[in-house]
Amino acid sequence: MATDTNLFYELKGVIESVALPLFDVSELFISKRGSFLPHGAILTKSNEVQMVNFAPRDFETRKVSAEEILPGLHEALREAVKFESATAVGVAEDVTITLENRKRTKAIKVLFEHQKGLTVALYLPWKPKFRGGVKIGDPLTIEAQPEVCAWDN
Repeated sequence: MATDTNLFYELKGVIESVALPLFDVSELFISKRGSFLPHGAILTKSNEVQMVNFAPRDFETRKVSAEEILPGLHEALREAVKFESATAVGVAEDVTITLENRKRTKAIKVLFEHQKGLTVALYLPWKPKFRGGVKIGDPLTIEAQPEVCAWDN
């Protein structure tokens, strides 16, 4: 655990550089549409954040779900990591979580995975404002298991 804590603090700036654009885009989607489908990002060797999306071929003619998008997004991220020699990935999802007071709430989840082996899940609870927009709650960060698995660690 101490090693993961040290690695977390070593990579805190990297986590922020990947997670913040994903949170920003997710919040924009929520403000405009009330929800969003999973989307991701990679951090290239040159420290450039590149957004990565996935959609099935016929997505324009039917409704698609997060459950359908997520496996394809994970594969697209793995391919982007190989192509760009990326060092980190992030995946944003619209989820429901239970807070300490056992209250269920919507949250933006960003799963962050780094080549060095660190995986954390960052959550931003949210709720719609009465007159439009989104009210963001306090962020939460927890250790997590990798889902994209872009590197052989």
